[in-house]
Amino acid sequence: MNQWQKCSGIGLLIGAFLLIVASVSPLPALGGITAPRSVEALIASLKDKDPLVRVNAAVELGKIRDARAVEPLISALKDQDPQVSEAAVWALGEIKGARAVELLMAALKDPDQGVRRHAAWTLGLIKDPRVVERLIAALQDQDRNFRASAAEALGQIGDARGVEPLISLLKDKDPILRAAAAEALGRIKDARAIDPLIAALEDEASAVRLGAAYGLCVGEFRDARLAKPLLAVLKDKDAGVRFWAASKLGDIKDSRAVEPLISALKDESRDVRRQAAWSLGGIKDGRAVEPLIASLKDEDSEVRWAAAGALGEFEDTRAVQPLIAASEDKDPNVREAALQTLEKLDPDWRQRK
Repeated sequence: MNQWQKCSGIGLLIGAFLLIVASVSPLPALGGITAPRSVEALIASLKDKDPLVRVNAAVELGKIRDARAVEPLISALKDQDPQVSEAAVWALGEIKGARAVELLMAALKDPDQGVRRHAAWTLGLIKDPRVVERLIAALQDQDRNFRASAAEALGQIGDARGVEPLISLLKDKDPILRAAAAEALGRIKDARAIDPLIAALEDEASAVRLGAAYGLCVGEFRDARLAKPLLAVLKDKDAGVRFWAASKLGDIKDSRAVEPLISALKDESRDVRRQAAWSLGGIKDGRAVEPLIASLKDEDSEVRWAAAGALGEFEDTRAVQPLIAASEDKDPNVREAALQTLEKLDPDWRQRK
């Protein structure tokens, strides 16, 4: 799938702690073993004095998916090391099962704020619709972090029952909660959220504008009302807002976005420049060819890579010679993208090199 055709589905809030799974190494003596004894040993390792051992044990238990690990992992949600508790969240989300859901729903009322927050996150990963009403009720809790986690979980589950409560949360005085609501509404993909999310693009808090831009992007909305407000925030002071606006503009393919996206090829943020290139390739308007050719000389290799790939969407031979030059770029990804595009534009390009 081309880069401009789909906004990322990874949540801004929940995606951060899931990275922990990729950052740990398997326990030397236990990794990859799924025998009953190894499960017991891993459970015991959840109480090891070394937090890295506890993290690894939680991750391995998640991979094994043995129901005996559910209660010990619930206990691990109280670990004082945030990486351990976050690994336990991921592991419980992998194990799933009725027992896990039952214990996690009970944990939503735990006196420990961290346990409640992690329980909500985990229930979002499991995506069991039975928990939706409990999570909606949690939006009224006194603890801000728990409310934000409940909002994120509702977005992960994607149940339409969460739409109206989340729209109400968009009006909360706390920008963290408004941002969480915006992101969650996008993930549910319900058209009732379009107007509230558009309004949130003008929020005074950059985190809320970022959540709204992200929500409109992942929401897969196809609505003519989106172009004008997204074009406006393409000049937002927050680079993240500009990035998601550029991404969505390429997704909806509105010709009014071409010139602003061409200007975005010179944005100070390399991520915005890269996404502008992909989006211009998605729109396929000939006005973008020369600016994309110029971006083949961008100082950032990822922008050059995106420009080389985007030019493949145009049947324009003006790009051939610049792409031949790009095929000798110092970055291997740029070289590969340039070669692939050259094959599309001119299969005989080597004879003219």
